[in-house]
Amino acid sequence: VRAEHTGGLVARNRELAHLDHILWRARAGSASSVVLRGEPGVGKSALIEATVARATDFGVVRLRGTALDEDAPLPKEWPQPVIELLAQAPASLARRTGESPPELTPAQAASGVEAATRAVRALYDQVQAPLLIAVDDCHLLPGWLPDVLSQAVTNHLSDLPIALVLAWRDTPHVASPELTVPVPEHRLEGLNHQQAVTLLHQQFGELPIESVMSALLAATGGNPSALLDVCSRLGEEQLNGWRPLPEPLPLGQALVGAFGQRLAGFGEDVRYALAAASAGRLPVSVLEAALEDLGLSIDVLRPAQKAGIVVLRGERLDFAHPLVRAGAFWSVPKELRSRAHAAIALAFAARGQIERSAFHASQHTVRRDETVARLFTQSARIALDRGESTAAGGYEEMAADFGPTDDASARHLARAAALWMSVGELARARVCVGRAADFYRAVFGWNVRGRDTERPSFDDGTGHVSGAWMSSLEASSRHRS
Repeated sequence: VRAEHTGGLVARNRELAHLDHILWRARAGSASSVVLRGEPGVGKSALIEATVARATDFGVVRLRGTALDEDAPLPKEWPQPVIELLAQAPASLARRTGESPPELTPAQAASGVEAATRAVRALYDQVQAPLLIAVDDCHLLPGWLPDVLSQAVTNHLSDLPIALVLAWRDTPHVASPELTVPVPEHRLEGLNHQQAVTLLHQQFGELPIESVMSALLAATGGNPSALLDVCSRLGEEQLNGWRPLPEPLPLGQALVGAFGQRLAGFGEDVRYALAAASAGRLPVSVLEAALEDLGLSIDVLRPAQKAGIVVLRGERLDFAHPLVRAGAFWSVPKELRSRAHAAIALAFAARGQIERSAFHASQHTVRRDETVARLFTQSARIALDRGESTAAGGYEEMAADFGPTDDASARHLARAAALWMSVGELARARVCVGRAADFYRAVFGWNVRGRDTERPSFDDGTGHVSGAWMSSLEASSRHRS
């Protein structure tokens, strides 16, 4: 599975320097190898692309791992020496993919290294120039193949101008390949805050606000591909902090499949319970109630807890890796995702946590839902009681999204505008008033012919919302009532 976005080469100078070094050594007539490893989307393939681009004077052999089925032919584009190498392996080993190399007998190991040596030498003889062999996605190949290739280059062909680059995934909770010979390796990690800022600025030219940036970094573990993927799926108002971020963050199917790989081995009940647990950062008591509403028990999660996928931290059940959490949620059917949010909303409401109930109710409900609008109205009142007018303004905007009628939505927006004005957010108040006006046009026929002759001016000329505008909205609401 390929990630939909590549993370580029931000913060990969150390790895690039080492790759440049093995190319330099090959030009000088010596063979060397290096391993690139890390979770899906962290930038391994981008580094291979950069290495190939630097090797303009090399003969280049690029292999990309593919799951090998016993009955399927090998990829036609693979070089003949590689195909012959696989064909020479014992039948029981030829198509065994992934993880660490199987236990080979001494005779099998020696035979495999000898065959790999012949294959690599044949590739070099074909190009008669420095040779770069880049093998991506080694985790999809028979586990012994990268091992015998690395032994051949390191121990038997060290006097030839050959550079070998091996790359594989360290998928969370899934065993990774390991070599039996010491080869320098780079374990690629997620980006830190400043590196993530650089990546997003390069890609999009602008950045989310600081609080959203921190939330994105935590929810992706700094994974470059995930950061780019998520940002491409969020709206401008979410990135600017005016609307709440979804729980969990949206993620493309390529990354969902990669990080959800380990979950596929669980039964349907475990995967459904994990999806419910991933729908929010939930107290155990709320999760238990939500699972019961879904016909499940929290005990169903024990296999996932034993595998280290979820961990109990005090009164909360957390995922060990944030992107496995996203994979658990987005890999189940949409109906189940909606039911999970609905059950969580009910559980929070039963405990008097109206604001959290409103959020989860909004995640599964289509527009025009009076119950959800009422929950957000209650949330606004609760926020005002705490003295948080900013939060109350956001809740009134959310209530407008779910208002049962255009008039109801316009009234929520008018209240939101007043709240934003009270905290000095005039620009946001303008947005709310403009949206309210759009609803009132539909209700009262304002500006139906393209010219607004009845609506008062928004601005009174001093930089403040005009009293006539607010009075007009209030009068319209009273008239409608």
